Amino acid sequence: MTFLCGAWSMDGRPVEASLPSAVRRRIRSLVGAGARGEELCRGPIWLAAAPGALASVGDGAAALGGFLAADRPAREELGRFLAGTRSSEGPAALGEGHYSLVLADAAEGRLSLWSDPSDGTPLYHCRVGELLLFSSSLKALLAHEGVSRALDQEGAGEFLLCRDFLSAGRTGFRDIVRLRPGHGLAAADGRVSALAGSEDYFQPPEPGDRATPERFRRAVWDAARLVLGRDRQAAVLLSGGLDSATVACAAADILGPSRVAAFTYEFDDPGHVSEAPAAAALCRHLGIRHEVVRIGYEETLALLPETVWRTEMPASPNIHHCRLLPVLGRMRKEGFSKALTGFGIIEVLGYLSHHDRYLKGLAASLTRRGEGAAEVGTPPAEIRFQVLSVLQLNGLIGDAADHYPQDLQALVRRTQEQRRQRWEMEGLADLPLFEQLRYAVHATFGNARLFQFKVKLSQEESCLLTAPAMLPSCAALFRHFSWRPDGSLPMGRALHREAMSGRLPQAVLERPKIPFQTIMSKSWYDRINEDISARLGAAGTAPAPGLAAEWGAASRRFPHRVAQWSLWRRVCADAALRAAAPDWDGLGRSA
Repeated sequence: MTFLCGAWSMDGRPVEASLPSAVRRRIRSLVGAGARGEELCRGPIWLAAAPGALASVGDGAAALGGFLAADRPAREELGRFLAGTRSSEGPAALGEGHYSLVLADAAEGRLSLWSDPSDGTPLYHCRVGELLLFSSSLKALLAHEGVSRALDQEGAGEFLLCRDFLSAGRTGFRDIVRLRPGHGLAAADGRVSALAGSEDYFQPPEPGDRATPERFRRAVWDAARLVLGRDRQAAVLLSGGLDSATVACAAADILGPSRVAAFTYEFDDPGHVSEAPAAAALCRHLGIRHEVVRIGYEETLALLPETVWRTEMPASPNIHHCRLLPVLGRMRKEGFSKALTGFGIIEVLGYLSHHDRYLKGLAASLTRRGEGAAEVGTPPAEIRFQVLSVLQLNGLIGDAADHYPQDLQALVRRTQEQRRQRWEMEGLADLPLFEQLRYAVHATFGNARLFQFKVKLSQEESCLLTAPAMLPSCAALFRHFSWRPDGSLPMGRALHREAMSGRLPQAVLERPKIPFQTIMSKSWYDRINEDISARLGAAGTAPAPGLAAEWGAASRRFPHRVAQWSLWRRVCADAALRAAAPDWDGLGRSA
């Protein structure tokens, strides 16, 4: 289990004066710590973290939430880090993994919060008077009576139009912010400021620095070794597709086939695109053990409140990823402390998704037309707002709201005009049109965003999900595949096939990629959203603050999004705070 929470006194006074022990105990209980873990309360800093994830050297203290890929225990790595580095260096100097990091120096009166580039473990923060509170869980922050439960109506508008938050850092709550991946936050002299993270691997490669299939394969193997560390056995979340098959092959090579077990989920649904047969064939080829976890409709529906309670996010991946809970439970029972996934490989290789292909064609056609308004047709519904906002920014269309039904136009304009949304769009202005479009769409549909859901689900279990390809050393190869300076190398899936040729069966190399949205049948997905609305009743359909006029239109146009927002609101904002996951019956008790 992993957790992290704490507080910093902005005026330098002892934190105990404004955060009594009873409040600290309540916060710890809601982050999942209870009587477990370690705690430090000294001068202006209070920290609580999992056993072995907190260290202090002199006036300095550090705590880690999540997974650190290191040969030595986390406490030793944190101690070494404190003794030999500066707080401004952040995760780049500590090591690789999926974690958030807190560094405090009472003598210098400085605190820094960091999120590693993979964004696997979140860190939320908010200000309450002279206290800066932070935690890996929203529930823990809401335990402080000074933290408002007021909802973020601008974020609600983004969610209705994009089915997820588009602006970085949104959490659904007005006053709580999530650290951006690879970035940090500093508190000193009574002020809070942003710390820029390292994003070198998103820059073009140096001249003459070339990537090859062998280099890609070696990077994945090295990252898998880092993730495995001293473990002598490994669990792999296996779909049977090329990405997860690559990680399973790496684990079998590193540990030996007898020490690797693959787990595949399967919905008990006639319309489900089952991946179990392909996964079983791959396991026979690699000589590793294979287990299939079958999940029925009623179990899926019953898991939803717990899934939302764990992820603390209002989006459709909750419905698709609730299947992971029984899979993680099976892994844990069999003694696995972590599981490897193939997430991130498509980013490293610069795969073109079905959205990317549409965006590339659109950008090419509009670039050929030159400046001025253009006829763009109707973008796909799930990415319409992002695409139209970018095109409006570039002067390629007039008012984006004109592309929506009249009853949604006010919501579109309001969302575009909000400050954070403008910042996000204006920050893209210097990129080529295709890169602007791709960034805006991948903010809500990228694989990294889906990885956040999976890791959050596993955080409170004793089996943590990991993604070797999302470690910075592996993700750094992204620049070689996205910029493609001379076009002389096979890119994307072609390069991936070449890298794994002779190691994986030809059927795996040629298997088409199945988008996660199609894994659950549409009939199940529609039925689940209808059941959410029915179970929540009137309480679930109440409008978000400030959106009463638009909520009725959204309910007609986007009923699934309204159902998912309403469930998140009921679990995370309206229901009583609790240290154990709720069920449907438990959602009837308000805070």
